[in-house]
Order: sequence, then structure tokens, then C-alpha cells
Amino acid sequence: MSRLVSLVHEHLREPNSIELRGTADNSDIQAETFLNQNVNLVTRNWGYAAYPEYQNPELLSALSSIYNVPEENLMITQGGEGAINRLSEMFCSKDDAVLTHGPTFFSYQDFAQKQGAHTLDVPLIKTGDTYKLDTKGIVNAASDKNYNVKMLWICNPNNPTGTYFEPHQVFDILERLKNKDVAVIIDEAYIEISGKKSMTEHIDKYPNMIVMRTLSKAYSAAGLRVGAIISGDTDFLDIARKTPPFYSASEPSVTAALELLDPSKQEEVQESYKKIRALRRALSRSISNELNIKVDQSDTNFLLLHVDEPEQVYTSLIKQHKIKVGDPNLLSIGKSVRVSIGESLATNLKLLESLQDLREQTSLELPKFDHTN
Repeated sequence: MSRLVSLVHEHLREPNSIELRGTADNSDIQAETFLNQNVNLVTRNWGYAAYPEYQNPELLSALSSIYNVPEENLMITQGGEGAINRLSEMFCSKDDAVLTHGPTFFSYQDFAQKQGAHTLDVPLIKTGDTYKLDTKGIVNAASDKNYNVKMLWICNPNNPTGTYFEPHQVFDILERLKNKDVAVIIDEAYIEISGKKSMTEHIDKYPNMIVMRTLSKAYSAAGLRVGAIISGDTDFLDIARKTPPFYSASEPSVTAALELLDPSKQEEVQESYKKIRALRRALSRSISNELNIKVDQSDTNFLLLHVDEPEQVYTSLIKQHKIKVGDPNLLSIGKSVRVSIGESLATNLKLLESLQDLREQTSLELPKFDHTN
């Protein structure tokens, strides 16, 4: 039994415990009358009467090509949060714990707590205008039998700080935990935008590692709810595919995703990442140099700004300037506001002007950034 499989709830890993419904191969039957669909006299011809095909083969093939992994090492999920939920359901119970590196994406702990699991956090180490993983603290916590840690989440690049953790930090953790009963999940929701290499290249070397990907960020397709979990452990993925819910992507989502993943569009997509990175560098420089607001380094499509009154900044930008930014109550990072990179210089200029107006019209104090650090 593989290490990942051994971590799964026993009732889920029993042979043939759950049979996939409606997956029998009847491709040789040419049916003329269908009596297994939901029929409404008005909408029956709209193309959505039947439930979607489980693990749609076309979408599976397209994601396999984009992520450069074999199809058998990939499973389609309902976006990133669908993957987090699925993995939490498979691994977690009231006697288990999930480990994170705060500040990070809140859903890791939320879905674990939904299963009754305990949550542990080893805070990131702040170094100047960036962060690094406390590798020693993480390994110690994950190895402590008093906690019974089942899952370790590493968000890389990290949300909400925007930090890309250097590979040596991640490899250090993987090496020291590869013989431990801990699933190490690397959430790479922003990896394409960062321009860095994916950990999918190493799924065979680290059998207890799972990589999570999504179309939400890289393809601006959050509304589709299409993502994937990738693992070198095909036995584990076989179990995951048999764990409800079975319908991983709706027919409209599959159709739209296939259009986005068309090979003829990928050069344009790659160019868009370069544009985002250039706009991010320019916006970050302008905010820190012209407005003296401290900005953390970012390898994502957003920036984390440090301000004394984040609630006031958040409310003013939305109500007065019609600029939607990340809710500071969801960041768990203190005096900060997260702003996305605009799609053009004009959009980013509007943000700069709005921040300047906010400074002039209120008593808001924005902390100055010491450029000598």
C-alpha cells in the first residue's frame, strides 16, 4: 500500500467500495431513444439534459497536454477549492490535523475544520519585503506524533503575500518528509503567472506529494470551476476518482475550458503572462516610490500593500472610486490590502490616483517605506 493510500480513510480505500455509476462502455450501441435523461419539453434540446461525462476525456487530454503530465497522473476537480474539499474529505477526521504556513489561503483550514480536523500553523518568516518558509518549524510540526498531521499545504506562489518560495525551501521539506505519513500538497494556482517551474516535474520522486492546479488564475476562468490534482501515485488517484461527488465539471465548463486550452491560443496566453509581470513591476515601483507605501515582492497577479487603516482603504476604494480590492478581513495578515494588477497602464493609473486622493482627502496614514532596507 502506498503512503498516500494509507492516509486515506479506510472505508474509501476498500476494494470496490464505491462503483462509478453510469460508466459502462456502451459505445458500440447506437441508441435512437434515450430514457435516461432529464427531459423538459422547453429545454430538452438545449444540450444539457444529461449529466456531464465523468472525467471528460477531451478535457483530461487537454489538461494533460497543458500541464505536461500523463493522463493517468491527473484528475479533474471543481476548481481549486473543489480539490481542497476533495482532499480534506479523503484524509481528515476529528483525530487528524492539517498544517499550513500563515498567512496563506484560508480555505485550507476551513475545509479541514469542516471534517472536524485540528489546524496548525507555522508562520512565515518575514525577511525585508518578502517571506520564506520556516522549513525547520514545518518539518518539526509535521513530524510530531502528538499532532497526527495528515496534510501539509504549501501555497506557491503564496496567497495573499504573492511570495514565490524558492525551490530549495520546498525540496528541503519534501526530502525530510518523504518517509513520513504526511501528504504534502503544493497549491500552484499562480504558478503560470510567476513564470517559475512547476513541481509536477517531480511527482515520481516524491510519492507523498500532490500538486494542485486551476484555470481560475492563469486563464482568468474562475467562473468555470475547472482544476486538477496531479500525483505520481496512480493508486491514490484511482481512489480519489471513486470518491463522491463524481461530476467534476459541467458541460458548459468543459466546452469553455477546451476553447481556452486550444493549442493555437497558448502563445497568446504566454504573452499575457509577460504583460502581467511587466505591469506588476511598474505598479509596484510607482506605489512604493511615488506614494511611499510599502509593497511586498510578488510573483502573482496581485500586490500586498501595507497600510495603517486597511478597512478604511478597502471601503473607500470600493465606495468612492469603484475599485474592488481584496477584503482585508480574509487576509489574516494585519494591516494590509491586496490589490490585483490591472489589465492596462490606464487601469493601474486609476488605482494610483485613487490612493493619492485617499491620502489627501482623509487623515489616513500610509506607512512610509524605508528604501534603504
